[in-house]
Amino acid sequence: MTTVMAPAAVGADGPARPQDPMWQNSVCVNPMLPRIVVKKRLTGHASALFDITVEGEVENIRITDSDPKGVMDGAIKRALRRWSYFLHFEDGYAAPRKDVPITFTFGEEGETTCRHIPLPELPSTVGDPSDPYIQLKQCTMLVMQQKEARDRISGKVTLGYDISKSGKVENIEILSSTPEGVFDDNAERALARWKYHQFEDTGEAIARNGLKVDFYYGDLPEGAPDNRCGYAPWEATNIISDMEYYQERQKKPFIKKGVPAPSHGKN
Repeated sequence: MTTVMAPAAVGADGPARPQDPMWQNSVCVNPMLPRIVVKKRLTGHASALFDITVEGEVENIRITDSDPKGVMDGAIKRALRRWSYFLHFEDGYAAPRKDVPITFTFGEEGETTCRHIPLPELPSTVGDPSDPYIQLKQCTMLVMQQKEARDRISGKVTLGYDISKSGKVENIEILSSTPEGVFDDNAERALARWKYHQFEDTGEAIARNGLKVDFYYGDLPEGAPDNRCGYAPWEATNIISDMEYYQERQKKPFIKKGVPAPSHGKN
């Protein structure tokens, strides 16, 4: 909402124009666009009549026409109630002004004025869409595998993936890994749990394809980021509690190697 203080000299010279809504105006406030107008990117106009009291205050506001119908009526009335005017004199006496007409417009183009309200620019997410940490909503802290921690084996895995419009991680693939294959499953499981906020380009959510992220285990190379989303230090081993172990085995019953699975009555 914009409030404009009109200069005192406005309308001081020249013929009186009591039916001009901007003549002798001292303060004007443009209407605030309702949420539905912004959300649906509506354009249109609304016209009204109003009176100006002897003291320069606005009263008796009546909407005479609007398109889309009714959308801006309340906003216009609230704005006009805050307008005020310098005194208007007739024959040496301050006089009211009746049935002053005004039309407000709103839409995509134009500058903000007392009688025109442009739609705000569509939002765009700030940042490089190829940056794996832009709009990151949730990540699972990377953990160091216990065996490799004991043996002091460091590693790095580079993963490629896509992000859907809704922020879901998809199409994960291992691009490279050192030592090869040692940390691959660990890295894939961690990345699969990542979640993102939507990335918007002029108001529209877009998919982000071809992203890359590096995961580090153990020793961290110089210059590599040390955030726990992409780095597992030696001490960050995944210690499984007895309850977690039991729950995992309930999901995947353990069968010893070399022992055939039950035949369920089949020969």
